Amino acid sequence: MKKKITLFCLLLIFVSSFTFSSDYKFLFGALGMHEDYLAGIGPTYLNVGVGKTDFNFLEDNSTELQFYVGGGLEKRTLWNDESTGENAADNGFDLDVIRADWKVRLKQGFFNDVLTASLAYDGIYEYYSDGANFSSTVYPDLEGDNLLGTYFTGGLFLDFMNDDMFVQDGVSLETEFSIAPEQINSLIGESDFYSANAELIFAKTLLYTPAYDTGRNLFSLVLVDRFVANYTDGDAVPTYFRKSISLGRKVRGFSSYSYNNKLTFVNNLDLRVSLYEIDEIKFARVFPRFNFFVDVGYGMLEYVNTNVSENNLIASTGVQATICVSDFASLGYQYAYVLKGDNFDLGQSLVSVGSLVLMLDF
Repeated sequence: MKKKITLFCLLLIFVSSFTFSSDYKFLFGALGMHEDYLAGIGPTYLNVGVGKTDFNFLEDNSTELQFYVGGGLEKRTLWNDESTGENAADNGFDLDVIRADWKVRLKQGFFNDVLTASLAYDGIYEYYSDGANFSSTVYPDLEGDNLLGTYFTGGLFLDFMNDDMFVQDGVSLETEFSIAPEQINSLIGESDFYSANAELIFAKTLLYTPAYDTGRNLFSLVLVDRFVANYTDGDAVPTYFRKSISLGRKVRGFSSYSYNNKLTFVNNLDLRVSLYEIDEIKFARVFPRFNFFVDVGYGMLEYVNTNVSENNLIASTGVQATICVSDFASLGYQYAYVLKGDNFDLGQSLVSVGSLVLMLDF
């Protein structure tokens, strides 16, 4: 684990050192690794992008055109029985995916960037290297050995948040609506869904201490609370989209792709302790942070692509110890204790779970 943390620290600091002209900025999308390859240490999936900012559609408001591209190998463990749709640890099976994806997004600010509207197109190509290739209404996208997926997302972001990484105060609200039309996605594989998401974040700095002589950030104590509501439905919700909507992904300490109800509510509460920003690294902001968290999630209605209806209440608590690198990555280790529900990877409830943290969700 120490080797993993050291390697990723060096990688992220190296990436953050790249600078573009004032009209461009580097965008970090996602980083993933596969436990069966590169000794479980090196990244097997990477998504990065660039933002072009030299537009001036509205005075005193920013306009940004973003391009992302990603590719690599992923491992997914899916938890719904392919025949019945039941969601349980005993139904899990692994899927190796060779994936390429791309995104184009336009963001436009209004009212001095207090409100930002966005429109995005996402494209995904996946090849299932372990030959899933079975017929199932629960996993209609796995009927062949590959999938070409497309979906569009429109969003509004209301920002009254002052976030300087070390201190954070205010409130923000983001709403998104995604749709994957069947007419476009019927070319290869199956993908037909829509999803509505709302995310409210509140932050308050409880204590902040800078150095009296240099102004260097020394200590801060920040309370951050996030509430997320999501509704997702459709004739064919693909596996690549289920990770982002599942309770197991959003409540820390649980398995991704588990508890994928159509309607979910999640509350994440963090008490963040940040320490001693390192001024000697001039090209990136670097400092350690500890997040003490309590998460609660509730799922209602059927699981996506099934007729199985179950109500699920899950909860966890724990701590994340991370090194923050600029404003795009937080690398470290997470220790979570399951209070309510089952961690499907371990097949039991009331367990402690350790995992690597690559970036904070909020």
